[in-house]
Order: sequence, then C-alpha cells, then structure tokens
Amino acid sequence: MKSILLIILAILPTILISLYVYKKDKHKESLGILITLFCLGIFSAVAVIIISIITSQFIPIFNKETYQMNTIELLLSTFISVALTEELCKWIVVYFLGYRNKEFDETYDIIIYAIFTTLGFATFENILYVLDTNTIQIAVQRALFSIPAHTSYAIFMSYYLCLAKINRIKNDKAKEMDNLIKSIVFPTIIHGIFDFCLFADKAIYLTLFYFFTGVLFILAFQKLKESYKINASLKDIKRVCDKCGSVFYGDICQECHTKNVKYNK
Repeated sequence: MKSILLIILAILPTILISLYVYKKDKHKESLGILITLFCLGIFSAVAVIIISIITSQFIPIFNKETYQMNTIELLLSTFISVALTEELCKWIVVYFLGYRNKEFDETYDIIIYAIFTTLGFATFENILYVLDTNTIQIAVQRALFSIPAHTSYAIFMSYYLCLAKINRIKNDKAKEMDNLIKSIVFPTIIHGIFDFCLFADKAIYLTLFYFFTGVLFILAFQKLKESYKINASLKDIKRVCDKCGSVFYGDICQECHTKNVKYNK
C-alpha cells in the first residue's frame, strides 16, 4: 500500500503539469509526438545513469556521496556530473524531435516539447528515488520541488530554443547558434545552483535554496504564462530567401517562387 502511495506522489505532479501546459496550447500538438517525447525523456534519464556510471570510473570525485565532498568537489559534481549531463541529454531529445520537427510552427510548441520531454525524465527519476528512499516525506518534498524545478529548466531551455528558431527562420546562423548554446547553458546553471544549495550541508545554503527556488518558480510560471498569451505563428516572421535574398513571409518566396523549408527539416 505504501509503495502505491509513493508512486502516486511521484507521478501526480507530472499529470497536473502536463494537463496544465497542454490545456493552454490553443492549437493542440499531436498526442503521438508528445508521448514520443515523454518516452524519450525516460530514455534520456537512463542515458544519464549510464553516463554517470562510466564517468565515476574515470573521475573519482563523482563516485563520492555528496556529504563526503568538499565545496569544490560538490560544485563540480552538481554542475557537471548532474546538471550538465542531465540537461544535455534532455536537450538532445528536444532539439532533434522538437526543434527540428515540422510541427514546430508556433512559438508555444517548443515549450510543450521541452516540458513533456523533461516530465518523462523527471517522472522516471522521481519513481526510482522515492522507491529507493521509501519515505512519504521525501516523496512529498520531491513533488513540491524536484518536478516543478525540472519543468522550470525546460521552460528556460525552450525560451532560447524559440529564439534560435526565429533566428534560423531569419537566416541569422550566428544568433541561432548563440541561442542554441544558451538553451543548454542557462538551464544547466539554474539546475546546478538548485542542486548545490540543496546538497550543501549548511544552513545558509538551505536558506538560499528556498529563496532561489521560490524566485525560479515565479519567473518560470510568468514566462510560461506570457508564452501562451503571445503565442504566434512562425510563418508570420519575416524570412530571407536562400536563393535570391528577398524578404518574405510564409514558405514560398514571392520573388523567385522558391520553397524555403530549411527550418522545417
């Protein structure tokens, strides 16, 4: 009975968050792509476990428990072994199945893709964690903090992926690359701060954790709310023809009639 309650607590935040963000999407994404992204989010969590096992064999400090680490070791562990590895694995899924998806035709779409991928990752991680600790208190804490935190990372990741997509449409490759990099770096930094403050065994860091988490959740919710309110079609963005250089809207250049679909590949 306790195991069932733990599993319910582990998946309940996922159900609530996924229903909320899906309901806000004016032009619903196909359930097929969302389920696929969710499942691949689970596989990305498995990939993180495998990567962690391999790296811990070559980098001894990553094999320590957090309470055994000094401050520098904990910083390296939380920002590189945990935050960067997890965000990069999720980003790969979002980039190849979301960012490059032909169904990505509105700015809110990438937020949906990133959140569903992250929820797959976080739900799998959460179930393993609560069953391993076997305590309702931990399950409740992770429901209130960990799942919403992962969702927040996804919102910031998708924000920069959306900017990158707009740059791609405008044929500005330099800015596209800049925002693609930011879509990995910013979630990693936020994730690293969250984990470091949580695992550092000092009262000042725990106080900072609650303050940082509160600000993070507020900013992420505001950005999510703003995103679905100003959701816009990517086809309404001015584009530069790859062939003649003319500025136009939509998929077909009105000057040379070339179909420009690079951003749909």
